[in-house]
Amino acid sequence: MTDHERSQLTPDGEARREAMLDELVGAMQRVHHGRRIRRRAGRTSVVLGVSAVVVWTVVSQMTQLTSEPRELVREHQPEPVPDNTPTDRPSWRDVHRTGLVRAVSDDELVTLLAQIDRPAGIVRSEGEIWLTNAVTDAELGLTPPQPADPSTM
Repeated sequence: MTDHERSQLTPDGEARREAMLDELVGAMQRVHHGRRIRRRAGRTSVVLGVSAVVVWTVVSQMTQLTSEPRELVREHQPEPVPDNTPTDRPSWRDVHRTGLVRAVSDDELVTLLAQIDRPAGIVRSEGEIWLTNAVTDAELGLTPPQPADPSTM
């Protein structure tokens, strides 16, 4: 028996083969249609998700720009500190001895530094402030003064 003879089907077999082919074609069309739908839904959900993130980011940035700025720095009025420094010649040692610190203006600072033989100017540039010369004992390489013994005061 040859392959050609085996492929010959009876009329009932031929009808059954056609029915099976129709079922198979229908099943494959449903599978491919479902895949197409799932792919489109997946792509659409990705696009919607990315769009939602972009819109949320833009809206949150715009609300930050349009909202009024919060008060970050409060006005601080320094409390008055009694001036207990000696009037003849102030020195750094007075601060160590008395424990008091006095707030001075820029002009007063330059004058006080000149009085203790450590003249310096004040430079302000790009938001920073510094003195033109070394004025502290550490900067000058001097040994810091020892705090006075409280029992002798």
